[in-house]
Amino acid sequence: SGIITYYALCPNTREYLRVPLTSPLIIGQVYTVSMYVSFGDECQRASNNIGMLLSTNGALTDAVASCTPANGVVSLATPQVDFTTVFTDFTNWPLVSSNILAASAFTFLYIGNFFDDANTNILNNPSGTFDVEAYYYIDDVSITLVPNAFTVSIANTAPACNGQCTGTATANPVNGTSPYTYLWSPSGGT
Repeated sequence: SGIITYYALCPNTREYLRVPLTSPLIIGQVYTVSMYVSFGDECQRASNNIGMLLSTNGALTDAVASCTPANGVVSLATPQVDFTTVFTDFTNWPLVSSNILAASAFTFLYIGNFFDDANTNILNNPSGTFDVEAYYYIDDVSITLVPNAFTVSIANTAPACNGQCTGTATANPVNGTSPYTYLWSPSGGT
């Protein structure tokens, strides 16, 4: 499949891939999301911000219309994963992946550019012949549970009054290998 991540003739026009997941992600578990990306051979434009958005909603919301009539829209949803590299390789298929913590029982995956034109970097590819869009091929998308991944559960209480030292912070490690160490910032103590 493929997507338009930038379209010069119509500001903020995007295409998104959407797929329902075979089963909901488990809240609190860590997953590796990955895909292979290849730049469209004939494109004179390349962009960054190829992202992956996991959602419980089968329809993107908070979209901003672009041209009239709208051919496509840019979603203002915030993806869990955003690859800020501008991909210009049309020969190889680099693997892009990231680990995410499932904050919800996500049931859909979207792939595309979730940033408007003002927040998208565009590079020109002089060897391309099609000059109006940045187009990418996407292949072998996967979401894999990371077994026994180390996570930290954090709880806090605010101070009774601003400036007082009566608040608390508790960090509880889950999985991983003990003994655990921590680095307290900004003082740097452990």
